[in-house]
Amino acid sequence: MELPRPSLVNSVRLKAAAEGRRMIYLLQDTSSGRIFTARREMALALHRLLALRQGRAEARDLITEEDGRELNGFLGVMQHMREQETLGRKPFNPIFAGVPLLEVAPLQPALAGLARAVVRPAALVPVLLLALACLLLGLQSDWQILAAFRNVFSLEALVTFGLIAPVLKVVHEFGHVLVATRLGVPVRKAGLFFIALYPMPYVDMSEADVRVGRRGRIAITAAGIAVDVTVGMAAFVAWHFSAGTYMQTLLGNIFVFSTLNSLLFNGNPLIKLDGYFILSDAIGQRNLYARASGLLTETRRKVATLGRAGQWPRGGGQWAMLAYAVAALLYRINIMVVIAAALIPRHLGLGAVLAAWGAVVMFVSPLLRDRPPGAPADEGFASRRWLSRGLVAAGLAALALFVHAPFRVTVPLSLNVADHYLVTARSAGVLTAGPPTLLAAAPGTLLTLANPTLDEERSLMQADLQGARSVFEAVRSADPAQARVAAEQIANLEDRAAILDAQRDALSLRLTADAVFVPIEGAGRGRFLEPGQPVGIALPRAGDARLTGAFPERYVRLMQNGLRDAELRMAGAYSTVDPARIALVPIPSVDQSAGSRSYALHVTLPRPPAEVMGRPADIRLRFASAPLWRHAQFVAEGVVARYRDNLLIDRVDYLER
Repeated sequence: MELPRPSLVNSVRLKAAAEGRRMIYLLQDTSSGRIFTARREMALALHRLLALRQGRAEARDLITEEDGRELNGFLGVMQHMREQETLGRKPFNPIFAGVPLLEVAPLQPALAGLARAVVRPAALVPVLLLALACLLLGLQSDWQILAAFRNVFSLEALVTFGLIAPVLKVVHEFGHVLVATRLGVPVRKAGLFFIALYPMPYVDMSEADVRVGRRGRIAITAAGIAVDVTVGMAAFVAWHFSAGTYMQTLLGNIFVFSTLNSLLFNGNPLIKLDGYFILSDAIGQRNLYARASGLLTETRRKVATLGRAGQWPRGGGQWAMLAYAVAALLYRINIMVVIAAALIPRHLGLGAVLAAWGAVVMFVSPLLRDRPPGAPADEGFASRRWLSRGLVAAGLAALALFVHAPFRVTVPLSLNVADHYLVTARSAGVLTAGPPTLLAAAPGTLLTLANPTLDEERSLMQADLQGARSVFEAVRSADPAQARVAAEQIANLEDRAAILDAQRDALSLRLTADAVFVPIEGAGRGRFLEPGQPVGIALPRAGDARLTGAFPERYVRLMQNGLRDAELRMAGAYSTVDPARIALVPIPSVDQSAGSRSYALHVTLPRPPAEVMGRPADIRLRFASAPLWRHAQFVAEGVVARYRDNLLIDRVDYLER
């Protein structure tokens, strides 16, 4: 029996580790740091061979011919992979490529003091104080920094993210290095990952798999997330004390990047980053991603071939892994849809490029990174795969051409308070009494205003009118010309008195029907109201409720071509609405920034307005049907229209600066 060369055997480290309820065996090439998972038989044979190298001659009789062949085969593969890395024959992959830059292990002794000072329980105290400061500042400023999230997809924010992300990632990786140094784990290499040609720093923590236990690996992995959260909180505090628009924008973007990166990506267990490795170590499934992806592939093949290939999961554990794989896939798809929907309408071509880059990062690069090397090519399988893709493409084309579906739009509705139910002051005055918070009012006087100036003017007017009448009586028989002048003066004074009387009558706000009156905030006794200033809302207890909502301009043409039906959803209940009760009303104004017109949808609902009060409602409108390709065209037209609107809005904002 030919035994492997001693130099190769001595460079292999063997370690047993628990994964779930079973034991796995890890073989590490100490030269390259690469770790392999081995079967129990191979691990046992390697253990015996190492014992033989240490002088225990009795181990030779326990090594069989089959063990020797397997060990030689494994060590040959290890040697081949080592030569590939040494000679640099690995082809460059522009989508996902790693470039090592330096060895970190020689630098770790110099970091030992810093690691001991930072990585200890007492270090949580300043972090907790920082969190408390964030809470107090956020309450004091009414969380104004959260407005930075609204501009997360602006061009300025994207450029800032692109520039600061690698820098923040260096700080993130330094957190991993400090905890690894504190636990005595050597860090092999540091370098750059080029993901779709975008550089992101990384450190090689593979030694943690064989140097520390589960808790140590979780601590090393969680260090990066802790650093992200700490950096985000520091930026949060600094934002409140910074001066100048540029610095506040930069700190706001750092806060957004650190929090979003931790919540949506780095700390999320559904993506193969730090959160995933924490989960896999916590549940004792180090190969969770690979095993879950394999189960998903086998299940998909089982469904696609109608049971002729693939296999179903076995047992509750495998079904749980399949659920994890499906959840991870759906989460990545959802993230990509959200990003594309936000970027493309704002930046169109650039947004499409960024969305495609995100798809490469989240879907293509993991496949290339985790693909086993040297996979044999199967021409027959490749041809069958292209045939199946062609059939799928033909099926999708047939669906787009021949399947029809109606256009639909959902419009949120609310009571049309401004036009129908708003109670406003008709004359200037001071409220003599404040109404209750919620008043069931009967027809009659609701509120009364007082206006001493108006009363004084009315008294003076009565005095002037009485004097004019006295003059008229004195000259009526003696001087007809003066009598005519006095009569005209009396008529003018009576007209002015009638106006004052109307203004005094307007000081009383009345209801014409039973209603529920809701006063506005601050409508209390002693408040002065100008004419037209709102006092509250009066919702009748009978009659039809009138609702309104903003209607999208690009659906106006569909509305004019004909509305098929409408369905109202209110407080979880659904009801059909007669199209005759629906009207589209153009608003006589144009958005100067976007150049678009506004439309309002008015709906008359056969329910009392008081019954509708406080109930959220929306109406779903269904228009004529069209082929699916027409729906795709309609969506594309909407994206282009929103892109043009955003261009005009950005141009106006730039000119206003």
